[in-house]
Amino acid sequence: MEKPHVAFDIPELWFGVKFHFSNNSGPVANETDADPHNAKRGFFFSHVGWLILTPHPKVVEKRTSVDMSDLEADPIVMWQKRQALSTTILHIFNVILPVAIPVYF
Repeated sequence: MEKPHVAFDIPELWFGVKFHFSNNSGPVANETDADPHNAKRGFFFSHVGWLILTPHPKVVEKRTSVDMSDLEADPIVMWQKRQALSTTILHIFNVILPVAIPVYF
């Protein structure tokens, strides 16, 4: 199942590569509905909005068609994919809390 927002997937190598391949492989899809950074949807969307908003169905369709067999064969990438939850929790304790505590107090 595809996650709806790209911003939640950035720490994971698996999803980062998947999004990069879907955007830069095959026929060039610039400024179409299959382009995740489609500038025709506006300046804000092409720079930040694509990270926050739900992607167009054609973008999701293109992501699902990406061949990830080379990454599936890599044990290090698959280990990192399995550890996604613990990596997210580690980011919370190592980045968010040290920034939030001084701001709050």
